[in-house]
Amino acid sequence: MNIAKIASSLVLAFGLCIIRIDGMPSASGHTDARTGIHAAPRLVSWQMLGRTVVDFKVDWNVIRLAGADNFRQLKLSAVDAPIEIVSMDVVYENGGHDDMPVRQVIPRGGESRAIDLRDASRRIQQVSFVYHSVPGSRSRQAKLTLLGTK
Repeated sequence: MNIAKIASSLVLAFGLCIIRIDGMPSASGHTDARTGIHAAPRLVSWQMLGRTVVDFKVDWNVIRLAGADNFRQLKLSAVDAPIEIVSMDVVYENGGHDDMPVRQVIPRGGESRAIDLRDASRRIQQVSFVYHSVPGSRSRQAKLTLLGTK
């Protein structure tokens, strides 16, 4: 049997991370550019940071975090109605902020993509959103939930 074939088919499992010996990419995960080793994505735990009711009478809203904390990524979920998120402004405890375009329609009961924060070392104080109702939706309000992962 060919050693190269055996080596290319071996998979090393360590904890929650799967590393392929041959460094070939798979459908998910990433390949380390320096070592060429492919690693499966780590499991991500999302926690609820806050919730607000969006009534579509205005086009923006704010979620204030009860205790400022650091997060690497944010995402949004919509309940009761779809909502189009245009942008969000993340305000940090030190007074700085990141205005980020989102441009995504979140379906009723769905979630946005994960949104990477530019500086995960800063503590988030509040997040404001610019949004629109989705044409054709008969709902007059939606619950918007902010989720974060460290």
